[in-house]
Amino acid sequence: MVLDNSYEPCDFVLFGTLGDLSRRKLLPSLYQLEKANLMHPDTTIVGVARQEMELDAYIEEVHANLIKFGEKNLCEATWEKMKARLHYACVDMKDVESYCVLDDHVDPTRTMVCYLATPPAIYGDICRILRKLRPRRDAAHRRQEHRAHGGPHAQGHGHVRVWPGLVADGELIE
Repeated sequence: MVLDNSYEPCDFVLFGTLGDLSRRKLLPSLYQLEKANLMHPDTTIVGVARQEMELDAYIEEVHANLIKFGEKNLCEATWEKMKARLHYACVDMKDVESYCVLDDHVDPTRTMVCYLATPPAIYGDICRILRKLRPRRDAAHRRQEHRAHGGPHAQGHGHVRVWPGLVADGELIE
């Protein structure tokens, strides 16, 4: 059997990254995918939780949990590759404005895969907010593609904000 590795990079956004499901199952599974070279080299893993935390602290938390709930002897080369993929964003999952921090971690030209490892009571809130954000994300992606192919504004503004600038309840959020 030949394995086809023609997959595309994505931004894997893990809501509830500090919770039990993520610590015990999801992050160790992502480590195993990394170990088996089954993730595109440009794929990112964006951990999202409510707690304020620096990236270095999040990386240490992931490392400790991989050892605690996964392999006791991590392959250092695999860990270094996975560590380079990790991003962290503090988001109040019921507040649309707080999702703007994802702008720093999500590339509008790639597929964004969202995994909700959160209490079921907030699934609806997260999905409603992501749905509100999607039209702006899609428009940003179209503008970026248009510029890349020599559209009328190709020489102008190269940075396109993905999440901010969305409309919520009739008001523009910057």
